[in-house]
Amino acid sequence: MVAEEDAKRLLRHRERLVRERHRYRNRIGGRLRLHGIPKVNPAHPEFEARLAAMMTGYGPSFPPRRVDEIRDILMLLKGMGERLTAVEAEKKRLRGTADFETAMARTRLRGIGPKDAVLLTVELFYRTFNNHPTIAQQSP
Repeated sequence: MVAEEDAKRLLRHRERLVRERHRYRNRIGGRLRLHGIPKVNPAHPEFEARLAAMMTGYGPSFPPRRVDEIRDILMLLKGMGERLTAVEAEKKRLRGTADFETAMARTRLRGIGPKDAVLLTVELFYRTFNNHPTIAQQSP
């Protein structure tokens, strides 16, 4: 049971990291829009270098404390990227396992892609169903 729960952790952790990365990018975008700078991509490699030179929508350059705040969020965003890279490496390492091969066999079903197949394998099909009542317990 512990190993089964641990297998679920990787996918859940990745989803949480992706949501947090999206949240940080939105926080930066919101702070930029507050000062009249629309549609700037904080994921761009040169974003931090361009930040000091940005002009607000009402004329003067960015307030220094606001720039520091955005740089702090950028540091969190970079850390999030490093953790996501580590999780993706772990996910790639697990690709040769029997669970992954079972999941990829499910992609032959219409409407199930690789991501959903792995999710179904880890979250639902890891159990063995001995009879009808055990299957019925899984339905909402």
